[in-house]
Amino acid sequence: MKIRQYTAATMQEALLKIKLDLGPDAVILHQRTLKKGGILGLFGREVVEVLAAVDTAPSERRRRRDEEVAETGPTPARAALEPVPVGATGGGLGLWDAPPPAPAASSRQVAASVTAVPQVVASVASGPQVAAAVAQVAEDVKTAVLEQLLSGEVRQAVSEAVETAVGDVTQKMEAAVTRLETALPAKGAWTAAQQRIYDLLLKKDLDTALARRILARLHGQGSSTEEAMAEQLPQAIASLVSVSGPIAPSPAGKGPKVVALVGPTGVGKTTTIAKLAATFRLAHGKGVGLVTIDTYRIAAVEQLKVYADIIGIPVEVVMTPGSLKEAMAKLADRDVVLIDTAGRSPSHKLHLHELKTFLETVGEREVHLVLAATASKANLLRAIESFAPVGVNRLLFTKIDEAATLGSVVSAAHAASTPLSYLTVGQSVPDDLKEADALDLARTMLL
Repeated sequence: MKIRQYTAATMQEALLKIKLDLGPDAVILHQRTLKKGGILGLFGREVVEVLAAVDTAPSERRRRRDEEVAETGPTPARAALEPVPVGATGGGLGLWDAPPPAPAASSRQVAASVTAVPQVVASVASGPQVAAAVAQVAEDVKTAVLEQLLSGEVRQAVSEAVETAVGDVTQKMEAAVTRLETALPAKGAWTAAQQRIYDLLLKKDLDTALARRILARLHGQGSSTEEAMAEQLPQAIASLVSVSGPIAPSPAGKGPKVVALVGPTGVGKTTTIAKLAATFRLAHGKGVGLVTIDTYRIAAVEQLKVYADIIGIPVEVVMTPGSLKEAMAKLADRDVVLIDTAGRSPSHKLHLHELKTFLETVGEREVHLVLAATASKANLLRAIESFAPVGVNRLLFTKIDEAATLGSVVSAAHAASTPLSYLTVGQSVPDDLKEADALDLARTMLL
């Protein structure tokens, strides 16, 4: 495709230049009026600046497009995105026709098409997983549309429209949840079975708002008896949590998959990283490398070295971000590189910033926030918030077997909107490491 810019005294003159230079298949991408010459912007002459393009092989594409339009008619989205041909007639940009509308008009048409996508999806479903999906759809549509447009003004207008659309979707979802919860009778009018289910969820330390939401969901599904509610209860709890699946090594030739474990002190990061290393090396036959930047505890370094010797994999001890980069170069032939980090207090912002600086030298990576299931919901939420700037994109809960209740785990995972990767259920390496399963977690919570 050829793209050229033309300046002329009038739009008609610009169109003539374009047609003579690019031919009748040229299209107008953008136009604006500005002043040139003069002093400090005064006494300048007004000129038209036009950006035009021509496809070097448009015939087949135009034939297919014309056939499609003839059969189905132009869609709003296509009409909004279609550039205006220079020689078009019937209201188009003919050689002596009036200039096209300003870019803002086109942006409104595009915005209308873009806005419709997430709204349609949101009108039929609600929930955290759907919210994430709708947000992704909106982002994908936004990217696709912006790639078709060159005008900075139109880009900005469409971007703002999509942001507004996503906000509208979120509001609709919240309203849908509110309607669902208000569909539940007032607490004083609950049946004995509903009250027992609600009391059970609170006893398991589930957040009260989530407990009401689950009760409303069961009520909306027509579950009236305690047996029916008990049968549907695990699935209702599982719907509050998303999972990421296991760590997937990078494809051959793409370099190692880098996974860092971060978290507060005493949650079991070093033991967990040994379980992951043993699983990849012994169960899957992958090349694994270990890196530790936990130089605050000599015992942790020695413990990791012992595990590495038993498994038969290399381990690198680093002290600075620069040495971490060097260690990664040494392990470039590995399938998976696991990074153990020192425990950090959620209150110590300086240490968290230092950790972020280390990890930023690595490049693309997964960052799993390791938390103990024995912690309170308040402490879990505090840790999730404090470690977010480090780049956390997975949650990993340890000590599931030691926790008296798991409602705080479900509540924190739901509030974080971050998928669970693994759960540990004991100290045995590597047997007590499990891939996170939302339904299994819900059933364990109800035990």
